[in-house]
Amino acid sequence: MGNRLVNPDLQFLDGTPEALEGAGLFFYVTTTSTKTDTYSDAALTTPNANPIVLDADGRPTVSIFL
Repeated sequence: MGNRLVNPDLQFLDGTPEALEGAGLFFYVTTTSTKTDTYSDAALTTPNANPIVLDADGRPTVSIFL
């Protein structure tokens, strides 16, 4: 079973602070440049896209399990 990313209601803002609409969240194997999968369910059966694109409010549109 996977672990949910700490806050299920993440919001990403820039320095102004405005929502980072359309930004991408990339996930990598620690200390490498190798992309790694995240999943939208705790059973780790449904992979997310990499990157996960943020919506107009700067939030991911899927759950993120590692």
